[in-house]
Amino acid sequence: MVTPVGRITLIATMKPLRIHWAVRTRIRGVGLHQVKLLRLFSDDNGESHFEDVDIPFAEVDDYFENTPPVMFSSFEPAATYGFERVPPGWVGDWHPAPQRVLAIYLSGELELQASDEEVRAIGPGTVLLAEDTTGKGHRNRVTSPTGIEMVFVTLPERLSSQPRRV
Repeated sequence: MVTPVGRITLIATMKPLRIHWAVRTRIRGVGLHQVKLLRLFSDDNGESHFEDVDIPFAEVDDYFENTPPVMFSSFEPAATYGFERVPPGWVGDWHPAPQRVLAIYLSGELELQASDEEVRAIGPGTVLLAEDTTGKGHRNRVTSPTGIEMVFVTLPERLSSQPRRV
């Protein structure tokens, strides 16, 4: 299911946390749904593939004094961010991602094709982790009459010792 993104807020706290895993549960009567990340990556042969990743959340009981619990995913390092507009009809031929990026689609629609020929429809609310920085890469085509708008977050290069998971 694609959910429109109205406002995105990232919050960090330095205070010690008591964490309880509670994925797909209810917190004091508030229904939760699974958050997914679409990962695009290159294998060792330079072929790009998609992977659907479920984002695990941890319940934080004492985030603020006298407030109900909230849920957080793990925090990952990010370098910079910006907003991008791509016009209607724009086509990007085969290319790898210029660097690891997290793209959060706010409006519009596009088709994204991995080099293994799988095609995904991308729309508002899609969160894409593009890690296909080598090989043939991917191609994309804006399909909506209004173009697309997204938040583009650049990520540091992955260290060789880091796992390839989110």
